[in-house]
Amino acid sequence: MTDQGNPQIVLSRRNRAHLSDYNTLDVRVTRTFALPRGALDVFLEVNNATSRQNECCVNYEVTRNPDGSLSYARHEDSWLPLVPSAGVLWRY
Repeated sequence: MTDQGNPQIVLSRRNRAHLSDYNTLDVRVTRTFALPRGALDVFLEVNNATSRQNECCVNYEVTRNPDGSLSYARHEDSWLPLVPSAGVLWRY
């Protein structure tokens, strides 16, 4: 369907489907060291430890065919993969 010559996606019953459930496992380990002035926290963490491909985004690419009709290509993306990080926090 077009709106003043611009192609658009119509949310019919077929296009109202929901993305799959979002699941993630985040893990953090912290070790605290007492200091004369405050404390020092050292930590390691992993976001999405199971590296699950959680769907987040759906984009449509519209192309005009030589015969004038429109074609829609659906592209799905996912949230971040496994993301490790480390840090230090000085509390005083």
